[in-house]
Amino acid sequence: KDYEIGINGLYIGIMSEYGQHVSKALLWDYLKLKIKEFSIVFGIQHAQSKKDECKLLEQLLDDLDKKLAMRKDESVLHERKQVKQQLDEYYRKKAKGYQIRSRAKWVEEGEQSTKYFLGLEKSRQTFNCINSLQDRNGSTVTSDKEILDVAKSFYSHLYKSKSVSSTDMNAVFESIIPENVLTADLQEKCEGLISKDECMRAIKTMKRNKSPGLDGINIEFYEHFWPLVGDFLVDVFNEGFENGILPNSQRSAVLALIFKKGDLEDISNYRPISLTNVDYRILAF
Repeated sequence: KDYEIGINGLYIGIMSEYGQHVSKALLWDYLKLKIKEFSIVFGIQHAQSKKDECKLLEQLLDDLDKKLAMRKDESVLHERKQVKQQLDEYYRKKAKGYQIRSRAKWVEEGEQSTKYFLGLEKSRQTFNCINSLQDRNGSTVTSDKEILDVAKSFYSHLYKSKSVSSTDMNAVFESIIPENVLTADLQEKCEGLISKDECMRAIKTMKRNKSPGLDGINIEFYEHFWPLVGDFLVDVFNEGFENGILPNSQRSAVLALIFKKGDLEDISNYRPISLTNVDYRILAF
């Protein structure tokens, strides 16, 4: 509730101060920056508050156990049960957080081990960190600059465009028989301005618990705050369509190399992925 109040106040304040003076694209990028900053501060404070609350509950549970060890009492038993339920809920949410970040595919039944999911999360971080690579000569390089040079050289060569004759290209295209072709009506629907209903359908269809892009705003945020930001975001999309260019944040992506299998020092065993911001995914869905 406090977070929701904070976001509402932030949005209203920014729109009131800058809404009539800058472009929608620029204002949207600024708004997302402020939402990210507010969310980070709020998250840190909330996490610390939960930790303090957990310590108090653990101490209370310990005190209740000492009382019960001396004398059985129904009121104390009832209080202990309530405290234990609160602690279990805290541990469950904590384990769920580790589970999401580790992308573990577990059926949510039985005991959930926070330590186990924390281990998975650290394991993923280890694999995602490239400490050394082999260059073309088979020598191992370890500095950041050398590792980046090896990766740049490999992918520049891998994705380098090659000259292909127009005759060969035409032969390939002419041999393709399309099975599904959009009708004129469907083609027209794919063009033009974006509607709020289209965006809402995209939001409801997209998967949850996925990593956001650089702006840090996930799909759950858009779903919850759609009544607040939906109209403005649709205006941003349509401004981009009319001007022929999207906001900077919607044209940005984070490129990461994901290890697949084999030798960790072989650059060919990594695959590049592009992590875009969620607002762009809504538009592209």
